[in-house]
Amino acid sequence: MKIFNLKKLSITLITAFLAVQSITVVAAAPYYAKDGDTFFNIAKANNIDMNDLMKANPNVDPLNIYQGLKIDFPGAKEQKAEVASAPAAASEPLAAEAKAVAKSAPAPTAKNEEKPVEKPEPKKKEATVSAFASSDNVVHISGEPTSYKKSINVKATAYTAAASENGSWAGKDYFGNQLKHGTIAVDPDMIPLGTKVFVTGYSFNGLPAGGFVGRANDIGGSIKGNRIDIFVDTTQSSASKFGIQNVKVFILS
Repeated sequence: MKIFNLKKLSITLITAFLAVQSITVVAAAPYYAKDGDTFFNIAKANNIDMNDLMKANPNVDPLNIYQGLKIDFPGAKEQKAEVASAPAAASEPLAAEAKAVAKSAPAPTAKNEEKPVEKPEPKKKEATVSAFASSDNVVHISGEPTSYKKSINVKATAYTAAASENGSWAGKDYFGNQLKHGTIAVDPDMIPLGTKVFVTGYSFNGLPAGGFVGRANDIGGSIKGNRIDIFVDTTQSSASKFGIQNVKVFILS
């Protein structure tokens, strides 16, 4: 049996411990928005609750998410990890002995592994969309003045991309485009197809709090007069919880 020189081995191990360095490991890289991104589709693509994502970005205007904008994911933080580097001046015999001891040592178990202490996330104000209309046909959306042609009060329901609701047009709007957040179905006699709108006054967890800017790109057999149907990218069971709500629609363009 080989007998190790304990004195030399101790020097090696002490030197190795003194060479421990601290490096920063990024737990979650930030996301940089692409053209056309919304909190809704970013949350869906990354399996994140939309309201948690908005809370993590209180200074981001939900109606002004532009390409290259930094979006922080909930819980993103930096953690410190320590890595040991081999002593630069270790002699070959000492290095060989240390390697032999390390090879024979039992692997650490999950019970013995140290876990970083997670600091609680600071409470942040929930980002919401606020809107109010002035007398000069301007609606202020999150502080930004936007001209509108008229506003109408309508009854709203919610629909999904399910084939049972859309038949052969499942997942598509009137123009054949993929249904997406912001699409609403309208009566073209009330709101012309293709019209840009701002919808507010609803209460539903699957839509941005306060309102959203969308397009009247769809129609429906039961959508007549002062009625709209709002597309929500969720299950039929969840969409049914929207019920029938009184909302306000601002005709932007």
